[in-house]
Amino acid sequence: MKPDEYYQKQIDHYTARLKQIKKRRNLITLAKLLTFGYMIFLIYLLINHSTQPLLLLGIGAILVFIFLTLWDSQIIYRQHLIEELLRINTLESDYLAGNFSALDQGERFNDPAHPYAHDLDLFGEDSLFQHLNRTVTFSGTQKLVSWLLSLSKDPEVIHSRQQAAEELCAEPEWCQHFRAAGALHPTQALDAVILKSGPTESPFFSKHSTVRLILWIANTIVIVSWAVTSFTPLAFFHFPCAIPITTFGIGLIYQKNQCLSSTAQPVSENHQQLSSFSPVNPRSIFPFPLSSENKTQLVYPGE
Repeated sequence: MKPDEYYQKQIDHYTARLKQIKKRRNLITLAKLLTFGYMIFLIYLLINHSTQPLLLLGIGAILVFIFLTLWDSQIIYRQHLIEELLRINTLESDYLAGNFSALDQGERFNDPAHPYAHDLDLFGEDSLFQHLNRTVTFSGTQKLVSWLLSLSKDPEVIHSRQQAAEELCAEPEWCQHFRAAGALHPTQALDAVILKSGPTESPFFSKHSTVRLILWIANTIVIVSWAVTSFTPLAFFHFPCAIPITTFGIGLIYQKNQCLSSTAQPVSENHQQLSSFSPVNPRSIFPFPLSSENKTQLVYPGE
């Protein structure tokens, strides 16, 4: 199949999939609205008639709403991923037609003092970088620039890069999925440094076992108190008693998340998708064989 035919086929495929995803999202949104309205109605009934069956129905409605919300978040990610795949194929189709305007020219990497960068048009409009660059991470872009500015004369290095290019050419869908995931999780210059240093920092709750024990006890008391409130007539465990305990448990959970995020937040979600890849050579580019299972693993993690 010719490249232009391949990209047009991919465009048609992802256009159809995008329509399906949008229809599914509309149905989930409608279901969420109906469930939310049902929850409001149950709350009104509970205010006037506080009975155990109504309480159970309310808990069920909350669980259904949470499930729909989680499902909707997965659908949103898939929609964004398909939109990005559609953009990539449209970009490559335009490239074959001679339209390079959407591609990075890399002018920021121009070095007037470099011995051959200007003569070979490595960077700038219609440059070698603009034709070659399909990197999706900061470190990947830097690696490509370093290769262009410091050409290797080692036959083994040249051969390994040729092998990498040959392997990537045989897996166009895998390459597109990688690019799409990278576009959805852009990396920053310091992310790699933080990724290496972050895991060595011990979270607050791993240092203080007593606080962690209190957290477990508080949340156990919350669950037991609400269960007793729902299924027994014991007055001393009624809602006024459970509310402060619940507040205490939620406060500890919030404090735990705050302490953990102080280390984990700088390393953003991009590394969950891209940490398995390293743009160095064929063996480190692919830490695992490009099997069908591995190729789909990156694309739809919810499936």
